[in-house]
Amino acid sequence: MYTSDGYGCRQEVARILDDQSRVADEALRQAEAKAKARDKNLEMALSDLAAKDELVKKHIKVAEEAVIGNKFLFFSFARLFSTTTMGCQLST
Repeated sequence: MYTSDGYGCRQEVARILDDQSRVADEALRQAEAKAKARDKNLEMALSDLAAKDELVKKHIKVAEEAVIGNKFLFFSFARLFSTTTMGCQLST
């Protein structure tokens, strides 16, 4: 199979190296495809988190406004109540 000058051996080595190169190229393509898919998933997750963060900020603002509104109503009611009962005796 091999000649005394090693030509057949060199051909076999070249074939093996070529096969390994193809396998490595395919593995690289698969790794790049997986990396792209992960990047896309991460991008979507970050976008989703940003949207949820904005929603949380809006809810916080609404809650703060509600608390301020409730305090205003409480103090308005207390002021109204105190002015209407001033000088009045409660009968028991």
